[in-house]
Amino acid sequence: MILEKELRLQKNLDINSKIINLEENEQWAIVDLIEIIRNVGDKLFDKNKKSIDKILMLDTDKAIPVLIEALNIYETSKHEPCSVYALILKFAKKQPGKVLGLLKTALTNDEAPKYYLEELIKKTSKLQK
Repeated sequence: MILEKELRLQKNLDINSKIINLEENEQWAIVDLIEIIRNVGDKLFDKNKKSIDKILMLDTDKAIPVLIEALNIYETSKHEPCSVYALILKFAKKQPGKVLGLLKTALTNDEAPKYYLEELIKKTSKLQK
């Protein structure tokens, strides 16, 4: 049995470059959400429904690039990237075609961990059918 792995250094999370052109209230909603994810990880879905609702109200074209970048969040055993993954899937359920295109572009540009992007692409592709 041979295990093949691709070693990829952790990319730094750079939300600022993704939110610079958003309205101030949208920027705050995203920054707030990222901080909550850093602090509580997947408990976000139990404790912070208002923050989730604010993000889900954003336009897909604005939210998904930021959430893709947020997949680079540092994992500290609170399932931080998985929380972001779940939020991306919520958008994919609403607009699978648009999200799929953004995910494929992100994969081509190596914007986030390949594993997460590939899995999101598989799941989003199934939503399109």
